[in-house]
Amino acid sequence: MASLPIVRGVSAALYPFTMTLSFLTEMSSWQNGAQQRQIRSAGLAKFDIPYSAMSQAQKNTVKSAMASAKGRFSTNLQLTLGAVSYTNLSLDADEWSARESETMQYDGPMKLSQTIPQGFSPGTPGQAFPTLANGAIGILPYTQKQRFQSVYQKMDSGPAYAYAEFGGGLTGYPSGPLMAWSLEEKSISDADLATRIAHFIANYGRAYSFSFTDEDGTVYSNTHYASDDLVINYRGPNASDVTIMLEATH
Repeated sequence: MASLPIVRGVSAALYPFTMTLSFLTEMSSWQNGAQQRQIRSAGLAKFDIPYSAMSQAQKNTVKSAMASAKGRFSTNLQLTLGAVSYTNLSLDADEWSARESETMQYDGPMKLSQTIPQGFSPGTPGQAFPTLANGAIGILPYTQKQRFQSVYQKMDSGPAYAYAEFGGGLTGYPSGPLMAWSLEEKSISDADLATRIAHFIANYGRAYSFSFTDEDGTVYSNTHYASDDLVINYRGPNASDVTIMLEATH
């Protein structure tokens, strides 16, 4: 593996940068809200690295690395973040440019993605959604949502005809709304972020269900992630932003 160059101190990816973990889940949904899910791919990692405010020497170090990679040709680049090394990375473009924004200060952003799924240590799927180290559900803001499903037809003359499928007493349908939540966590610590990432990986994105206890103390035993992508914005040590989207399913 060809490691990306060390640019400053012991770091290859300077703050800020963004990492996206992506899975691929095949999902079938029925009229009554029931779903069937199947894993189609192991996780892939993508990186958006601004490489901002570099010195001329740092810019040339990155420039040499890009030249060695021959654009998108190399598929064996490696990026190490803490204790985890992300392998089989490739540039997403054949062109790289560095912009001198101030005298002798350069910005040279690049994007990379894995070409081969990495053997992440998945852990055990189905474990309850974890709390933070201080025992809290998450960092505010916290959004709670509920979704109904209606058969609805509005006539041109004005009258509307509707029937509730969720909460309408139909056999095999949900007895009430399906819940969803958004946890928009800012400046999360590295330790709490690692917990979030580990749980997402363990459930292969939105493939597996788990239990979630909301702010009202209600336990929803059939909860999934609402997306196969988890985007983490690393802004600095112990200061990352991540939005967690969850949905209770029937």
